Amino acid sequence: YWRDRLASLADEERTQLAGVLPQTAATATATADYGLYQHRLPDELAWQLADAAQTFQVTLNTVIQAAWALLLQRYTGQR
Repeated sequence: YWRDRLASLADEERTQLAGVLPQTAATATATADYGLYQHRLPDELAWQLADAAQTFQVTLNTVIQAAWALLLQRYTGQR
């Protein structure tokens, strides 16, 4: 099932963030294939995200992954 659903993505290139993110983030990731960035969310925002996840009956991870997908889409112009 997933192989068929994702087959159209196989021809697309990897998402390159180094050229599309603000200069500080691009500099930090330009020399590596991967990186680590940690940021502590304010407690109020963390609770709001948890509430959103509960409202939509998904995990908090799903909410974060969706936000990441939207961010990538915005910065790269990809679907």
